Formats: sequence, C-alpha cells, structure tokens
Amino acid sequence: VERMADALLALDTQDRVIDMNPSMQALLGVAREGARGQPLATLAPAVYAALLAARQAPTQVSDAVLEVAEAQYSYAAHVSPLASDDNQERGHLLLLHDNRARVQVEEALRASEAQLRAIID
Repeated sequence: VERMADALLALDTQDRVIDMNPSMQALLGVAREGARGQPLATLAPAVYAALLAARQAPTQVSDAVLEVAEAQYSYAAHVSPLASDDNQERGHLLLLHDNRARVQVEEALRASEAQLRAIID
C-alpha cells in the first residue's frame, strides 16, 4: 500500500480521514498526520465529490476529474466498504487510479479515426 501508484484513502462512517497512502498524500498535498480525523468534504472537496459519485455508481466505480496544482487529471474512483472482523461497517476505502494513459490512448484513437474518415471521404 505504501508503494502503490494508486492513491488510497481510508474513511470512517462520517467520511473523516482515518489514513492514506503516500500517493494520496501527494495528490492532496497534505501529510497523513495533519489529515487524520478531518472531514474529507473540507479537506479535499473534489475528492469528496469523486467519493460521492462512486458511491452512487452502480458498480461503485466512476470517473473523476481532479484539479491538482492548477492541472486537471482524470482518475477512476473505486469505493468499497471497510468492515471490522465482526462484519460491522467501519467506513470506506477510496482508490483513485490515474486514467492519463487510458485518456491518451482514447485521444490517439479518435485522431486516427478522424484521419481515416478524411481519407475515405
């Protein structure tokens, strides 16, 4: 978890930060010690919006565009329940997977398709 490229965030049932990995710390620009116990809605409104969207998605996965240091990045947001040993809900895990590679491939495919259509026309 500490070395993974994807950003991972653990939240309690009131959506307060329990913990996060270094990738999430870098994305949010905060240290985990300063973030613990903070409501995600105040700490990172865009990430909170991604969490809410993923919760409402039928597969609990949604695409999110987040602005980081005045640049926009595309992420796949995955949310899953965090449960205790006795199967009681303790919160949620939010995983943000960087979609930049997928977005670049999609853009290249669209450009290629446009060129092919122009040739055919």
